[in-house]
Amino acid sequence: AAIHEAILDEDHPLIKQDLISSRALTAVLDAEGHRNLNAQSVAQILREMGYQNLGRTRLGERRHWLWARRAMPLDAAIELAMQRANPESVNIL
Repeated sequence: AAIHEAILDEDHPLIKQDLISSRALTAVLDAEGHRNLNAQSVAQILREMGYQNLGRTRLGERRHWLWARRAMPLDAAIELAMQRANPESVNIL
């Protein structure tokens, strides 16, 4: 329930219904007091919710596992995550 609520709230730029960083999600859940949800349990719950693991990448100084409900190339997911994490850096021209 906590994971579902965190995804629906969409308060974090890397926790959206179409693209989720499991690292960001685990950190948010931990900050909310859900310390029993580690990376493995979050990954299992995301799978049960219909999300696919797209792969791992480095965003800033941390590694993130990116998840989506629909298949997309990892490069496209990384680009979308980077835009959301740092919207000022996006070249709109």
